[in-house]
Amino acid sequence: MTPGLSPLISIVIPTRDRPEFAALALQALTRQSFTDFEVIVSDNAIRRPFQPDSRLFDGVRFRYLRPPKPVWMTDHWEFAVSHARGCYVGVLGDKSVLVPDALERVAAEIMKGSPALASPLSARPQTRVLRVSRHERRSSICWRLT
Repeated sequence: MTPGLSPLISIVIPTRDRPEFAALALQALTRQSFTDFEVIVSDNAIRRPFQPDSRLFDGVRFRYLRPPKPVWMTDHWEFAVSHARGCYVGVLGDKSVLVPDALERVAAEIMKGSPALASPLSARPQTRVLRVSRHERRSSICWRLT
């Protein structure tokens, strides 16, 4: 990510009372081969909050947020996405882990102008929401934790 410029991709991880899963999803994002992205972990915890590592969460590329009070899931996602600065925004479930070249592959599709990949986000016309779904195991970019 270039300092002072918006990242190409924002990855938003909304979580609630599953700090161990959020930590695994975050760890996988630190291994991405692509670097023009930011990560927002938004914690809506009631009982078990996520404990951000101050060495990683610099407030620029990796940010940790909490809504002012616990909110419904849809409101939480809206809160989290509203803080994204990227040209493209993807919401990653806290039980999902990206493979190391996932964002590189997504960026390549963005550069091709793939209409199946992104669609406009109505509230912010300059931003597009990533819609990546690959179900074949060989070409998958995301693994679900169970």
